[in-house]
Amino acid sequence: MTTYTLTITEQQARTISTACELMARLGMGQWPEALSHLPMQDSKRGGDHISALLPYMAGLLVDGIDGWGSHLGIRGARTPETARTAWDLYSVIRHRLAWDAAVERGLTAGEFRNWRTMGGVHYDDPEHIGKEPLATIERAPTT
Repeated sequence: MTTYTLTITEQQARTISTACELMARLGMGQWPEALSHLPMQDSKRGGDHISALLPYMAGLLVDGIDGWGSHLGIRGARTPETARTAWDLYSVIRHRLAWDAAVERGLTAGEFRNWRTMGGVHYDDPEHIGKEPLATIERAPTT
């Protein structure tokens, strides 16, 4: 198996994480998530647009999902493997960023989770969903 090393900034890691989350959610049929990333002319960014698209999208999606109240789930039999791989990448990156930020804010020294201040799922160890090996990410040493 060929592996790669990529050196990126924190903002680039956040962008990759967001892109992977969006790809995974689209693969699960959660298409309304994409609307928040589209350039729209009004500030509503969602509601009315979702209502307008629901009838059209309902005819395109499988298993009667509507993308808003129902979806395939990341483990769904019809969820594409690319969505699972994207979810794994998203989980690994968000986990690293969350822990690094917690250390910087003094919530933890990095060894143990402070459950009073670190309750979000982004602090959970990434769960391996896809077929690809779970990615690893390390903070580069500061120079």
